[in-house]
Amino acid sequence: MTVKTEEIKKEVTETVTKYVASDGTEFRSESLCREYEETLPCIFKTRLKDCSVNIDKDDMYKKGLDCLLDDGCSRTDYTKFTPKTDEDLNNLIGYLKSTKTFLGKNTDWNVVRLGLDELKVGETYLYIQIDECEYSYITSLEKIKSVLTSGWNFLMEDEKKEEKKGE
Repeated sequence: MTVKTEEIKKEVTETVTKYVASDGTEFRSESLCREYEETLPCIFKTRLKDCSVNIDKDDMYKKGLDCLLDDGCSRTDYTKFTPKTDEDLNNLIGYLKSTKTFLGKNTDWNVVRLGLDELKVGETYLYIQIDECEYSYITSLEKIKSVLTSGWNFLMEDEKKEEKKGE
């Protein structure tokens, strides 16, 4: 007698019901979705729909930006905001205040973070929400460029000092 093992592939299709809140956040429970829609973050984010875009996490990973902005945490959401009017800016500020967003200016460990007084109409901002740490902040391309440039210049100055020591 011989024993023969065969691999059989089966395809399973599962239907999952998702409840989508007015701001685009998805839930598996209707009651949780309804509760969320009554919260300030949802209300403000719904008002910001015309000036916000969710950014695909995989795109951030492929471009290497996840490590730069969130230390490579896997459960991070990115939203781009461009407030077009004073009302949009006020709604953005309301949204940031209603979430667990760190609103102070720079600290030693997070130099790309912006304060509320630095936000302006017409500028584009990136909101980073790191679920693992229950931490979020807002930054801008200009702020990131500034930090990278100053960091690079610091490294080059340090390298020049080392070269002079060796002479």
